[in-house]
Amino acid sequence: WDSDDQEVKGAACMSSDANVTIAAGQISLTATGSGGKGLKCDSTLTITGGDLSVTTTGTTYVNIGGNQEYDGNYRGQLDRLDDAYTTSPKGIKATESSTGLPVGDIQISGGNIHVTCSGQQDGSEGIESKGTLTISGGTIDCNTYDDAINSSSHMYIKGGTITVYSSGNDGLDSNGNLYFSGGTTVAYGTRSPECGIDANEEEGYTVFFTGGNVLGIGGGNNSHPTTQESTQGYVTYSGNVTAGCTLTVSKDGTVLATFTLPYDYSRGNVILTAEGMTAGEQYTVSDGTSTQTLSAVQYGNGGPGGGSG
Repeated sequence: WDSDDQEVKGAACMSSDANVTIAAGQISLTATGSGGKGLKCDSTLTITGGDLSVTTTGTTYVNIGGNQEYDGNYRGQLDRLDDAYTTSPKGIKATESSTGLPVGDIQISGGNIHVTCSGQQDGSEGIESKGTLTISGGTIDCNTYDDAINSSSHMYIKGGTITVYSSGNDGLDSNGNLYFSGGTTVAYGTRSPECGIDANEEEGYTVFFTGGNVLGIGGGNNSHPTTQESTQGYVTYSGNVTAGCTLTVSKDGTVLATFTLPYDYSRGNVILTAEGMTAGEQYTVSDGTSTQTLSAVQYGNGGPGGGSG
């Protein structure tokens, strides 16, 4: 408890009061305490290269006015506490700046990033941006309890290879619009109402598919495009996926995209789009054991998105 600032402060393996840029090298970070973070900066985080591995194992720390509380007392109820009283474990976090610099933006254009957050409590997130989050390259793998990747504003997926899994919330969670224009993304969310991709439709935001290959799976219905500004077709269906299998999307014998599935999921809701998909056309989806033919749509079909947060 910081009595001067009247808020809880948590430890971080690496922390900066301003911008952080990672361009090369090998960095391995492990945070084991409650509220511990791997990498935290108070402005813009830019990653263009290097190998970054982050592990957190703690849960959220609660301290109300200097009186330490057991975090388990607030399991599933942290939203009712003032943010000043809590600090949650994060693999990578960019947050607000007090110096007038941009607010919590994350920009990733290269590198290999692996994040594991095993603390079984809300707030245990992999990559969190308090501003906008843009991924245009690199390889990203997140396995977390809470959201694997979260942005407080818009999220842009322009390139790269992204694989995320959340055992307790959404795979990708944008509190603004969620734009896909390139790259390959596989996003797992947990049981309903959470989902693989969530664009905060409750607040009027939506998903835009204009390129890229995307597979989202979760218990709840994934967020989906709701406007014709989303130009690439997509399909939705329900079913199971098996860890280790390769899901293939094709049209008339020509393969459009393949997705490697690292985790099992039973009775999930799936949204899928691939480069070249056009509304009204038929596409074949195969996982090696079963095959189905689906008609692509452009927008307005797919059900509501998952929970907010």
